[in-house]
Amino acid sequence: MCLDTRSEAGECAMADDVVRIKVGVSMRAVHNSTQEDILEVPRSEWDAMTDKEREEYLDQAAQDHLANEVEAYAYVAEDEG
Repeated sequence: MCLDTRSEAGECAMADDVVRIKVGVSMRAVHNSTQEDILEVPRSEWDAMTDKEREEYLDQAAQDHLANEVEAYAYVAEDEG
């Protein structure tokens, strides 16, 4: 069985060969607003990373998840007519 997870080499990862990383967003102003996803990284790639690379990967995953789940905007309210 193959997951929809691919290594940088394009190889399909097996369920036992991945590191599952949970990413989530929670907005304090909205009750029950948590959104989580699971990312799967091939174990061989994860094991090849240094601690610093893993930390950077997790930080980027969190930032990407936030950008995909939350929209922010700003405008001058006086322009609303």
